[in-house]
Amino acid sequence: SSGINAEYGGGRETVSLLKCLGEGSNLVTYGAMSNSPMVVPFGPMVFKDITLNNYWMTRWTRRFAGSVAEASMFEQIAEWFRTGKLTPTPHEERSFFDHEEAFKSAFKRKQLFVVERTLKDSRAGSSDFLVTL
Repeated sequence: SSGINAEYGGGRETVSLLKCLGEGSNLVTYGAMSNSPMVVPFGPMVFKDITLNNYWMTRWTRRFAGSVAEASMFEQIAEWFRTGKLTPTPHEERSFFDHEEAFKSAFKRKQLFVVERTLKDSRAGSSDFLVTL
């Protein structure tokens, strides 16, 4: 498919994605977590007109924090969620008190611990879980 495609890790996996991209696509690597060099074949860039870019949120935030560009970015992301162009990863929201069940389910579905849920949890007064900041 064409459009913008984001990839987090970097390395060989990123190069493998090039085969899946359509003509005129843009591949953005934003994490480079593999610490592996990325050797990119020249063919996809020439024959499929694929563009490679990088992105580092820390640098972007330093430059645009509190700006119109930042507000515009968050509004655009919210619009993509409203229209279904972006969808959240399937997950289960849990209280910290449900940590045992979350660990049991972690390989089936992403688990998200939500502070507000913990605070509202009827067991919040229990002494078997304590967080100090």
